[in-house]
Amino acid sequence: MRCPFPAVRLALAAGASLFACLPAAFAQGTLLPETVVSASREPLPGARVGSAATVVTGADLEARQSLTAVDILREVPGISVGRTGSFGGQVDVRIRGAESNHTLVLIDGIKVNDPSLGQSFDFSQLPAADIERIEVLRGPQSSLYGSESIGGVVNIVTKRGRKGLEASGYTEAGSFRTLAGGVGARFGGDMLKAAFHWNHLQTAGVSSADRRNGNAESDPFRTNVFSGTASFTPSEYFELSFAGRSSKSLGHFDTFQDGFTIPCQPNGVCVAVDDRSYYKFEQLFGRADATIRLFDGRLTNRTGINYGWTQNDAVGDVFPGAFTNTSRRRKIDNQTSLRLSTPDIANAEHRFTFLFEHERQSVLSSSAFGYFEQAIESKSYVGEYALALWDRLFLTGSVRFDDNDFFQDRVTYRATGAYVLRDWGARLHASAGTGIKNPDLFQLFGRFPGFTPNPNLKSERSFGWDVGVEKSFWERRATVDVTYFSSRLTDRIVVTQQTARNDIGATDIQGIEVAAKLRPLPGLELGGAYTWTDARDPQGQRPVRRAKHIGSAFATYTFLDDRARLHVNARFNGAQRDTVFFSDFSTGSVDLHGYVLLNVAASFKLHENVELYGRIENLLNQKYQEVFSFGTPGIAAFAGLRVRFAALQ
Repeated sequence: MRCPFPAVRLALAAGASLFACLPAAFAQGTLLPETVVSASREPLPGARVGSAATVVTGADLEARQSLTAVDILREVPGISVGRTGSFGGQVDVRIRGAESNHTLVLIDGIKVNDPSLGQSFDFSQLPAADIERIEVLRGPQSSLYGSESIGGVVNIVTKRGRKGLEASGYTEAGSFRTLAGGVGARFGGDMLKAAFHWNHLQTAGVSSADRRNGNAESDPFRTNVFSGTASFTPSEYFELSFAGRSSKSLGHFDTFQDGFTIPCQPNGVCVAVDDRSYYKFEQLFGRADATIRLFDGRLTNRTGINYGWTQNDAVGDVFPGAFTNTSRRRKIDNQTSLRLSTPDIANAEHRFTFLFEHERQSVLSSSAFGYFEQAIESKSYVGEYALALWDRLFLTGSVRFDDNDFFQDRVTYRATGAYVLRDWGARLHASAGTGIKNPDLFQLFGRFPGFTPNPNLKSERSFGWDVGVEKSFWERRATVDVTYFSSRLTDRIVVTQQTARNDIGATDIQGIEVAAKLRPLPGLELGGAYTWTDARDPQGQRPVRRAKHIGSAFATYTFLDDRARLHVNARFNGAQRDTVFFSDFSTGSVDLHGYVLLNVAASFKLHENVELYGRIENLLNQKYQEVFSFGTPGIAAFAGLRVRFAALQ
């Protein structure tokens, strides 16, 4: 059969070559860890995951000396990152060419997408020091997680308590008058375990508006984040768990010429320029779960409740007063799972999972232009079935019904499959499903006076699928995964000053994701990722800020009996389009050049518990833009000290 798309033929050819050129005798390996939490409503072993997924560990973050979690997401297949200006500027993460508010973000099981930001999540406020792992699930996941998961899910798990005591701390300083530090503790016994972390970052930053346009004023940023988790397990049948997170930030940003209050350039192009605008950003999240396990864990029931609060006060240099956005999200959920096995029939394992969720979100917005306050509620019902056959074929199917307040109810579905070829050291994986992005409160009711609500406004919808092969070889020292994906987005919501409507036509996206890791020598690990994305909007144009080619490569070498470590990574972002605004209020497009960022990090253990480290970012001193007319940091150097003490039981 002839493949209809050249990309499909390329992906299949790449997958076939892995089988053809590599011996069949090598055992299976996988890029995924032993367990992936977010790939299903219950944790799944990595080999059973049918969705395209990537897991980043705390060790990966430490090797790169990442201050913020978003840095390493640039190395994940299928992900593109855009930061608006200096440190603390809004960071958007897109998965497989979808919008940034099509990426669902969970932190310790709490949905942290901000209703006042159009359901986006600003990754600039997320430090890396307290993170145990990051799971990236690509493709529509709405049947599992509801709205905002058209592109995929980023699930962040922070460090948990442990038996005994482990205390750690770090401090570092560097370019742009940057100071960072944090402390943490993980402790516990047989029944009670807890972990707490505090992280601080302050920097003078660089100009958010590009210096090459004559902007010399730096935009400082400061943030403090406190996080904690705890669990109480009085018996094997019952567990209570808690997670909480609080952050406060203060950042300066530059404004954009609009041709009205600030004149644009002589050629009519409007660009970002220096001013004294700043914002204050606060977040508070919490979740509590009670879990009951019966019949040797075959029957589990978990009831959870979580609360999220976000406030963003932006004080502009042009308009009087402050723009204040406050959002709240409350949710209660109950999930029951039943596991059965039929060893005499295909050695089968069955899991049935049922979930109910009730969520209420509200937004309050005030400024010199008016006052806005609205709330919306929804109820969701989810069913999932997981089947394992002969310990090699693994299938899941799920369906979700969302009962919404102000717009049409929706049904979403998803199916996945994974097949393990142990004799070939390979795993086939595939998934297909639907996704939705519900209208947010500003799209439903408007932000300013004069907006006319549209009672016929519908959710944005998508259908996506992917198929791939993962192959290990060389006695499991090397693993490669190649995945082809395709999706179609319809009913895109377009907002004007007067109303909101659903766009006519569809945005079609297809692409190829490649990930590889290799351990050729003891202590040496090599890896890389590449994504080719072909996206076309209803007018046949490439959507803005979607580079066709994105790639990365890294090398980590540990030596001197694991006391010393050297890490090098290169991140490539190809050319992409962005929107340009003109003084006559019209818009156009501009091409942003591609760039390569080279980063080097090294560390040395002065003592078993003390480590000295340093890094150089943007070693080639690349001049580039991720958002039109906004600046980015040049070459920078940082050095720090990390201490860690452990007393295990």
